[in-house]
Amino acid sequence: MAKQSRSAAPLPWSRVRTFLQEIKENPEDDTRRLAFADWLDEQGDPRGGLIRVQCELARLPEDDPQRASLQRREQKLIQGHEVEWLGPLRPLIQDWEFRHGLLHLTVRVSQIARFLDVMKQEEVAAWVEGLSLLSLKEPGLRRLAAEPFLTQLTTLTLNIRDREADRVMALLARSPHLIRLVELDLSSNQLGTESARALASSPHLARLTTLQLAQNALQDAGARILANASQLPRLTTLGLSRNSIGRKGAQALASSPNLARLIALDLSNNQLGPEGVAALASSAHLAGLRHLDLSGNAVVDAGAVVLASSPHLSRLSVLRLVNNWIGEDGARALASSPSLANLAHLDLSDRSQRIGPEVATLLRRRFGDRVKL
Repeated sequence: MAKQSRSAAPLPWSRVRTFLQEIKENPEDDTRRLAFADWLDEQGDPRGGLIRVQCELARLPEDDPQRASLQRREQKLIQGHEVEWLGPLRPLIQDWEFRHGLLHLTVRVSQIARFLDVMKQEEVAAWVEGLSLLSLKEPGLRRLAAEPFLTQLTTLTLNIRDREADRVMALLARSPHLIRLVELDLSSNQLGTESARALASSPHLARLTTLQLAQNALQDAGARILANASQLPRLTTLGLSRNSIGRKGAQALASSPNLARLIALDLSNNQLGPEGVAALASSAHLAGLRHLDLSGNAVVDAGAVVLASSPHLSRLSVLRLVNNWIGEDGARALASSPSLANLAHLDLSDRSQRIGPEVATLLRRRFGDRVKL
C-alpha cells in the first residue's frame, strides 16, 4: 500500500486554477503543461515531475530505450503520492490513471451520486481531465448534464443502460457544460438516428476532435446526419464500427466536406460492400486520412482494386482490411499500388485464406513485415 507523503505548503489556488484552465483550453499542447510543471517544481510539489515525465513518455516511440527508466520514475512518483493526489476520490473510483499529469477516472456505478457531490469541490474537480461512467441510467445522466464540473473535462466516456438511450442522450447533447470536450466515447449504447441528430446539432461540442460511436444502431441515416454535422468542425477521429452502415451511408460520409479534417476513420464490421468502399476511395475530402479500418465489410477483390488505384489515399499509414474475402486479384493490386507507398501497416488477415503463396510473396516483397496475412 502506498504511503501518504508529508504534505507541503498549500499551493496558491488562484494560480493553480489559472494553469489548469489554460491547459484544458489547449489539451493537445504540452507547452502550458510543462510551464505548470516548472512552476510546481518551484513550489516543491512533486506533481511537476509527473507531468514532465509523462509528457516525455508520450513523445517517445514504444521501442525507445529511454522509456524503461522514465516509466520507473513515473511509477515511483505515483506510488509515493497516489493517496494525497486522489484524496476523497479514492473510495469512489473503479479505475484511474494520470495522463500528462492530470486524472482520468472510471467511477463505480454505486458511487456516482457521491462522486458528483465531491466534484462540487473545485480544488478536487480541477485536477480531473477525463471521466468514464458505466451503466448510467436517465436520473444519473440528467444530473450529470446539469453539473458545472463537466466544464473541467476534455475526455468523456459514457455507457448508458436505459431503454430510452436516444432520449436521454439528447439531455447530454443540450448541456452547456460540454464546451471543453475534445474526446467523446459513446460506444456500445444502441444509439440511433435521434442521438446522431442530437450530437450533430449540439452547439456545445464544437471542440470535439474524437467521436467514438462504435457498436450502436446508427445505420445509413445516422451516418448521413453525422456527415452533415457542420457543428463538429474539428473532428479528426471518427469511430463508426458495427453500426449497420451500408453503401448509402458510406457515400454520404465520402461526399461531406465537413469531414475534411479526418485523419482516422473506423468503419469496420459494417455493410459497405465494394460500392461503399469505392465511394470512400474516390473522396477528395478524405485525402487526409492516415488510418482507415474497413475490416469486415465484404470489400472483395473489386473493393481492393479500387482502394489500390485511389489517388486520395497516399497519406495512409494504416489500412486494415481484415476478413473481407479479398483474393489474388485484389491483393495483387494492393501490392503494386503506387498510392500506398507510405503504409506502415497493411492487415489482410482473413479466415478464408484466399491469397496464395505467389501473391503473398509479392505483398511481402513490397511491404515486408508491414503486411499481415
